[in-house]
Amino acid sequence: MFEIDLEIVFAQERPDPNRPVGEQVAVTPLDKRDVDHFKWELVEGVPPIKERGKLLSFSARNATSLGLARAVLQNRDLSGVYTLFGIKRESVVVMRADWLDTLVTMLRHEVTTVFLVMLGFTCMILEFKSPGLTIPAIIATVCFLLVFWAHSALAGDVFVLSILLFVLGIMLIGVELFILPGFGVTGVSGIVLMLLALALLVVRQWPQSQPEWLDLGQKFAIFAGGLAASLIAAFTVARNLRHIPFANRMILPPPSETTSDAAASLPPAVPPDLLGAVGTAVTALRPAGKAVFGDQYIDVMLDGGYVDAGTRIQVIEIDGLRVVVRTV
Repeated sequence: MFEIDLEIVFAQERPDPNRPVGEQVAVTPLDKRDVDHFKWELVEGVPPIKERGKLLSFSARNATSLGLARAVLQNRDLSGVYTLFGIKRESVVVMRADWLDTLVTMLRHEVTTVFLVMLGFTCMILEFKSPGLTIPAIIATVCFLLVFWAHSALAGDVFVLSILLFVLGIMLIGVELFILPGFGVTGVSGIVLMLLALALLVVRQWPQSQPEWLDLGQKFAIFAGGLAASLIAAFTVARNLRHIPFANRMILPPPSETTSDAAASLPPAVPPDLLGAVGTAVTALRPAGKAVFGDQYIDVMLDGGYVDAGTRIQVIEIDGLRVVVRTV
């Protein structure tokens, strides 16, 4: 279609006593030397399909005559297509854009991209100004992940997005386990992202017919059954961990007479009169560390955030050996 120096003309099969009507085909001048070998002859008096020096273009008329189109419809209504191919209208399922396609289109829009970038950098700056909040850092990470996915070559592939969200969820849970022990925002966000990734993996395209709805329900039932089975298995193992060989080494043995001496050597509880006392952080509190109150050096836990050594702090809660402080 784009070789401007190419010429395409008609050739006709030479008459045969057993088959007097010959078939016409399109050939190029480079094929003319093979016409005699294949018993074809050029059709005289017929305009060429493509003249030398012109581009090849098709219209409804010449596409039908050349056999490139079966018929020409008078309008864009699909009823003509149904009639032409003998298809019943009620047996046709029309695929339309669903909310997932709309979401991808929205994420690729310039306004959405600018908003996500602004929100991501704002949350990053907020996290740097107030370390330990974690929520701004998580929001910034998700924003930049969506921006890079929406403008990559894999944009629109929900499967790739589900993988990225699942990996991010695992990383957040890892941070919760090894860097910020406890069950806080980081762990909850990781679990939510992993569940969202699994949901996107199941609903890669919104169902538009009854069989697709049944298939979606079956997939959700499988995932729900697996999740329920895993919870039951984890609860059962946790209750019987001390009776499982080798696995019982992961838990501490209960106190006994042999450990009474060790228990007696534990440091005494912090005196209650220390409540409200003001001291100084000896080490950086992230959030745990050591502080001095008068001439007493005590392990303390900061009530949210991080502070550097030398910051003045005040005791706000005492629970046995656990001392909670805040900045003053």
